[in-house]
Amino acid sequence: MKKFICYYCHRSISFDKKIRSKNDKAIPLNLDGTKHDCPSSPYNKKAAATL
Repeated sequence: MKKFICYYCHRSISFDKKIRSKNDKAIPLNLDGTKHDCPSSPYNKKAAATL
């Protein structure tokens, strides 16, 4: 697993070649292996505002 820094929240994330979306895109993961749902992402901020 390669380690990266999230552009929005600056937390460490990683990607696993075996964990892919339905469209075969890599899913960002937290270092513990859970899906990274960045609270600072514009997508998540927009989704939270519509609730």
